[in-house]
Amino acid sequence: MRDFLEILRCPECHSSLLEYDEKSIICKNCKCSYEVREGIPIFLSKKKSRDINLSISKWDENYKANFDKYIEDIDEHIESRDIKDVLKYIDNFWSHRNNCLYLEIGCGPMLLGLHMARRGHRVIGIDSSFEALKLAREIFAKKLQNNSEPLFICADVKKMPLAADSIDLIYGGGVIEHFDNLKGSVSELYRVCKSGGAAFNTVPCLSLGALTYRQLWGNIPDLPVIKQMAEFIHIGLLKSRHMKFGYEKSYLVSKLRRVFKKAGFSGVDIGYFDCNLKFEFVRNNGLKEVLKRVARNRLFWPMVYVSSIK
Repeated sequence: MRDFLEILRCPECHSSLLEYDEKSIICKNCKCSYEVREGIPIFLSKKKSRDINLSISKWDENYKANFDKYIEDIDEHIESRDIKDVLKYIDNFWSHRNNCLYLEIGCGPMLLGLHMARRGHRVIGIDSSFEALKLAREIFAKKLQNNSEPLFICADVKKMPLAADSIDLIYGGGVIEHFDNLKGSVSELYRVCKSGGAAFNTVPCLSLGALTYRQLWGNIPDLPVIKQMAEFIHIGLLKSRHMKFGYEKSYLVSKLRRVFKKAGFSGVDIGYFDCNLKFEFVRNNGLKEVLKRVARNRLFWPMVYVSSIK
């Protein structure tokens, strides 16, 4: 962590006046105190919003239950189709950059960060799930052969403990949709990104798929009235038991473009993200293949990428 002290800030007042020891970080300016647990600083606020609480509980449960299995199959995950789907975009946007400070938001096991660290970049992983960060730390300990130490931070993406204009490259794979306040998360990405830096995010788009099969895991379509109805059903009536990924929204491309540009990003490019559709909830292989073909139609397509430059 000490290798990154120059960019760490208090998430409440953005002060750099931080005092460190093995168990805590204290802001000398606003007197906020943050726990350091197993070497991972916890910058989460004690008062968390409903969307954050939902996502933390779901992802902590998932990573804790699958920790050993994930480690056992780690090589398969590192070289998976899902990782290659992202790398083919990142390589196109960032292959010409060297010795960057790379930030992965909602990092989970941070497998993209592992690829970036192997290429010589300094890497930071931020996630609100402590269990996810423990898994990422274990993976890096086993698989990173160079001397580049990553920084893992448990924090809210809307209130990152990082200095303004400090990050060269930001990647968020299906992250910013987990916050009810899209503007807040995108504005925070803009704040920490360097001038000339890049942010690449994948986001669920609002399509017929979001209104049909994605309701099986509690997606919230970002449309007036429909949003409120979906929240009432999935959170109020069903008590979030079908919300596999925690709180998750889907957005119109027009809104994503508007929010990123209003935050200050230029060169905002949005396109359909070519990803591996799995339909794991369907057991019949024939039906699964039919659904995959249908879902590739733009009317049902699940994800878009948002590439933006500051």
